[in-house]
Formats: sequence, structure tokens, C-alpha cells
Amino acid sequence: MEEGNYQKLKDRQSHSVQLHNMGAKMNIHSKGVPIDPLTLRYEQTEKGRQMELKDQDKKIDSLVRAHKLQTWGTSGYNIITGQRSLTVEEMVPENNYGQFHQKLGHYYEKFRIKPENL
Repeated sequence: MEEGNYQKLKDRQSHSVQLHNMGAKMNIHSKGVPIDPLTLRYEQTEKGRQMELKDQDKKIDSLVRAHKLQTWGTSGYNIITGQRSLTVEEMVPENNYGQFHQKLGHYYEKFRIKPENL
């Protein structure tokens, strides 16, 4: 191997090691997702906290979408049994209630819709 090619290979390897040490590159033995697959708990790292926040945000977005579909698609009653349907707001966990209403407000503001009880 020529001296120039050998030096390029060494530079590439050292750059790869630097990226791995900074956390920007995974090696073959590291996990790609900061979550324990057995316990389904997030790792106590920055990446784990970011993933937990992102997952929580997705859940809130899906609840906002479900609220929109329920508001525009049903009358609030089960047409077969005649009983009142469970609303999406009743399904929102208490610790996410504020975030849900904040995103719901942004949704209504974005589409310039005046909600009945927001």
C-alpha cells in the first residue's frame, strides 16, 4: 500500500473513532434506539429524554387528531346504543392535559376555527 493511501486510511479511521466518541456514530455493538426493549423504559441519557419527549408529543398529536375527528364526525352519542360516547378529552392522561389543550388551541388557531368550549 502506498504511503499516501495508508495515511488516508488512518485519517479516516481516526475520524470515525472521534465521531463514535462524540456519540455521533454508533459502533456495531451499540443499540440504535435509546430504549430498553425488555422493560420498554427510556435510557437515562440525553437521547433517551429526547426520544421520550418526541414519543409523548406524537401521542398528544394523535389525541388532537382524534378529538378533531370526533368533533366533526359524531354527535356525541353512539347511534346503535343511544348512549353518550366517551370523549377524547376524557381519555387524555392528567399529566398531559395542559399540553393537549395547548396543541388543540394551536390547531383551532391554525384553521381559524372557533371551538365551542376551549
